[in-house]
Amino acid sequence: MDLIFRLRQVLQVLRFKPFDTSSEVGRSKERYRLIALSSTSSLAVKFITSLIGLVSVPLTIHYLGKEQFGLWMVVSSLVVWLQLADFGIVNGLTNALAEAHGRDDTEAANGYISTAFTASSLVAIFCLPVLALLALWLPWGGILNLNDATLIQLASRCFLVAGVVFVVSLPFSVISRVYTAYQLGYITNVAQVFSSLCSLAGLLISISLKLNMQWLVLLVSLGPVLGNLVSLLVVKKYLPWFRIKWLLVSRIALQRVAHSSIPLFVFQIGALLVNQMVNVVIAQVGTLSMVADYNILLKIYMLIFAMGVSFSAPFYPAIREAYERREKDWVMSSIYRVVTIRLGVLVVPTIILLFIGDWLIKLWIHQPMGEKFGIFGWLAFMASLLLVATSSTLSEILTSLDDIWSQIKVVFVSAFIVLSGMYFLIPKIGLSAVFISMAVSTVYPISWLFLKLNRKIVRDLA
Repeated sequence: MDLIFRLRQVLQVLRFKPFDTSSEVGRSKERYRLIALSSTSSLAVKFITSLIGLVSVPLTIHYLGKEQFGLWMVVSSLVVWLQLADFGIVNGLTNALAEAHGRDDTEAANGYISTAFTASSLVAIFCLPVLALLALWLPWGGILNLNDATLIQLASRCFLVAGVVFVVSLPFSVISRVYTAYQLGYITNVAQVFSSLCSLAGLLISISLKLNMQWLVLLVSLGPVLGNLVSLLVVKKYLPWFRIKWLLVSRIALQRVAHSSIPLFVFQIGALLVNQMVNVVIAQVGTLSMVADYNILLKIYMLIFAMGVSFSAPFYPAIREAYERREKDWVMSSIYRVVTIRLGVLVVPTIILLFIGDWLIKLWIHQPMGEKFGIFGWLAFMASLLLVATSSTLSEILTSLDDIWSQIKVVFVSAFIVLSGMYFLIPKIGLSAVFISMAVSTVYPISWLFLKLNRKIVRDLA
């Protein structure tokens, strides 16, 4: 009966027509309506993009070979570090806009958007010559543990191509933050499908024309750029007040965005150390083929992880809006719901992988991994996924409430544990070491984040 009651509650809010938001009850229903729309659309997107990934990964590995595929993955990890160039402006925009939404202040919102777009455009212009110098000067042989001059030169060229596309697209990534802050994530989800289809088309074109790796990287990397442009073209339909004007750029708007962006920038450094240095470490203590194997596992990891994010991410702007309106009961109940839902979504697929994970990978890429992952590896995979999801959810809620500085020490401690654990354990036990290190790194953050979040809500909304 309890399950039936909960299903009825979900069905009541799963509709396109908005609720009346003049009362607290109406606002609660409207938040859950938008959360339901974003979650269901996100799940649909993950299903579609997963199918695209199932096609693209084996195609890419067979076309490039494991070594060049591993090289691309390492280069891609290094390109992601370029997002630090905007000092967290784009990420900080989400919190500023969610705050403006909670206060029904569209004038301030347009100021934040215009300022963030202008600042990130200037950063992109500045980064282009710097990027060219990095491509030439970075010690690719040392980074990739390579002596092959051809592969070293290829790494330099691919880094330049992928980096230029990433930097040019930086200002346009502002638009996805606007949709997220205004709880319209389902629009971004549709754009993501379009992006994935464009990337797949780029891959197929490259293979059919037998283009070299640089062209393949270029055509695949253009997908997200096209997705952001489509999102920008339709924004006025959903947010008629939306404007990007030079006259709206202001120091006050920059200061408000910076209030969130500066601590997020520092936090990003620690997060990138955890997430984007893994490929580099594996390349240094292992081989590019091992990097390729890890990224095959990572595709599965991120697919399952993203299923949880599909349900959790739409909650964060809603929690911030309710926090601004001082609706304590809704905030507390939503925090409990989002953690429970996210973990519940992850349990079943990880249990299945314990028994058939190795077989699924062989079926998928038509060849086994370089080393058998086995039951021990999948147990480490499962523990890492569940613990990282718990830590991530609590951290993302605190971040949405602009409590970021206090988390800096936690993320750097986690980064140190992950990287040192990988350097020590990978030569001894292989790829299982990556997931063991990630799982161990979350033990302290989970307890710390839970206590911190509880104290904050009780203090601020008393």
